[in-house]
Amino acid sequence: MVPTLLVPLNSAPWIGAHQVKRKSFPFRVVAASGFVLSIGLLAGCSGPAESGGNDADAGRANASPGAAGSGGASPSASEDFTFRLPIAEYSYTEAQNADISAAEDVLTERCMKRLGLPYTARKAPAVSRASDRRYGLSSAEDAARYGYHLPPKASFNPNKGLSTTTLIALYGRSAGIDGKADPALDIPARGCRGEAAESLDADHRYAAGAEIASGIARRSYQESVEDSRVREAVRRWSDCMTERGYTYSDPLAALGDERFLDKGISKREVETARADMECKTRVGLLRTWFSAETAIQKKMIAAEPAELAKLKEVHTSKAAAAREVTGRD
Repeated sequence: MVPTLLVPLNSAPWIGAHQVKRKSFPFRVVAASGFVLSIGLLAGCSGPAESGGNDADAGRANASPGAAGSGGASPSASEDFTFRLPIAEYSYTEAQNADISAAEDVLTERCMKRLGLPYTARKAPAVSRASDRRYGLSSAEDAARYGYHLPPKASFNPNKGLSTTTLIALYGRSAGIDGKADPALDIPARGCRGEAAESLDADHRYAAGAEIASGIARRSYQESVEDSRVREAVRRWSDCMTERGYTYSDPLAALGDERFLDKGISKREVETARADMECKTRVGLLRTWFSAETAIQKKMIAAEPAELAKLKEVHTSKAAAAREVTGRD
């Protein structure tokens, strides 16, 4: 059976999900749209949901062909890959995300005050970025401690303890929240959260550019899989794993091994993950793959200079508008 990995596109500010089927590697990747860092998700939450936990599928996070980061030099085996690729320059920066999130909190609070409902947005605790898994497992430390699972993270529920009326006001009457709110309340169609996101987004959209950037992030990964240097490095990695008693055709086959998909971390999983990282280091797989995809992305970006420059300008202007809302300028 072909393993399926649910993977979040957790750094790309582009809306939509896609499915990628690769010829050379025996797996398929299905993007989980709920994790896409889209304009809606930048609001902090697009619906009444709790974040946190260490779900078995979510534990394979970041093996995403559609994600992008912040460009840069060739990283070591424990550093970011996704967030250093060239296309990352056309994604929102962490500072811009913070500005936008803060502005949407302010606008949400204003909307709730207009409705006569007391509300103060709760700030999610700062968390460190999970180890990058665009090319499979990439952290020897994580491999030794967690196998293929992501490190556990603290649970955060921004809606804990809120009344039904408050929740409906935040997310709208059609959000599927149990209970009812006062019919006399003039609640926005998508709630105060939705109104805040739409207000900030209204003059800062560029779908065509976003689609181009998302396409580059996706297609560059697909092309890198077929690169001769990558294929040779993957073959050598597979041979190395075989020498250690593990039979996998490629790193994502190991990452998606069904024996490691439950919530428990077995001794065999840790041993396999450690061998995985040792073999990646031995054959230079991560560096080779990153280098190949970087070169591919640079060519793709060079073909769309005007559209991508405009996308970057839109991101900058939206962040500036957000700072006006919060008074940070």
